Amino acid sequence: ISQISLFFLYGCEYSHVIISFNRLACIAFPLHAPQLFERKATLILISIITAVSFIEISPYFWPRNCYFTYDFNTSLWNFADTDCGHFCSL
Repeated sequence: ISQISLFFLYGCEYSHVIISFNRLACIAFPLHAPQLFERKATLILISIITAVSFIEISPYFWPRNCYFTYDFNTSLWNFADTDCGHFCSL
C-alpha cells in the first residue's frame, strides 16, 4: 500500500510542476501557449510523469533491503540501514 501511496504522491508533485509551467507559459507567451500544450504534448508529459513516478518508487519493491518506517516518538522517518535505505533517505 505504501508503494501505491508514494506513486500517487510523486505523480501529484510532478503534475503540480507541469501545471506551474503551463500557467507560466500562458502568462508569458499567451499566443504560443496553446501550441506548447497540445493534446499530444500533454499525453507525452503524462507518460513521463507516470514513468518517473514508477521509477522513483521501484526500490521499495524489495522490502528486506529497502524500507522505511515512521517513529511516532521522534516524529521522524527511519530508513533501512542498507545502501538502498541510505540512497532513498536523500
